[in-house]
Amino acid sequence: MKKGDYIAINGSDKIFQIVGSYGDILALSDTDENSQEVILCTAMDVEEVFTEEMFRQRHETGNKKTEEE
Repeated sequence: MKKGDYIAINGSDKIFQIVGSYGDILALSDTDENSQEVILCTAMDVEEVFTEEMFRQRHETGNKKTEEE
């Protein structure tokens, strides 16, 4: 995972983008321009929720967001 990657929450329309980090803490921002929601977590936290299939990673290709396979 790196800055600019997208994280989608399964069962929801919410998509977050990794906007930065500080040490081992990642900052994820809701991509909805009307939202002020952010998530601060460790990379290990994110990996854990991927394992539980709560999130799925996405990446941007050109202007179209596509799910990572």
